[in-house]
Amino acid sequence: MGSATTRQPARRWTVQLRATHHGLVLSCPQCGTCPLPAGASRHGAVLAHLAQHARDNPLAPYLRTCQCGAQNCPWHPRRRGCDGPILLILTRNRAGSIWRLADLCQACATTTVYSATVPELATISPIEPPAGFDEADGKDGAGAEEDTWWTEGTEF
Repeated sequence: MGSATTRQPARRWTVQLRATHHGLVLSCPQCGTCPLPAGASRHGAVLAHLAQHARDNPLAPYLRTCQCGAQNCPWHPRRRGCDGPILLILTRNRAGSIWRLADLCQACATTTVYSATVPELATISPIEPPAGFDEADGKDGAGAEEDTWWTEGTEF
């Protein structure tokens, strides 16, 4: 008899902002295409959507694994392997059109560009961007405040 294994849900969510003839929409593989709520900022809508997925899919810390994709990971440069505690990480592409919220090990998180460690979402409200974050161009005009939200060493 083979051993029965229970496959744990992957704690990795991706959303994309896309322009359509109806305006800007949020595209999520799990939810489909959603128009941005009236009056919502694009980053606020993305962060709230990702935070809701994380709240809806809690997983005990000891069951969480790095979701980076290991050796062929497009999120970070090639490394020897995963190592360290599992953290909840928010990443985005350079243009700010694709955002991910995922469990990553500390080693992968520190080498992933455009990323930030996010506090566990069970007890907090939707993710808030850092003070001074300019949503128009994705750059922080405040300088030092950025380091508390984005991974150290990340350059825009």
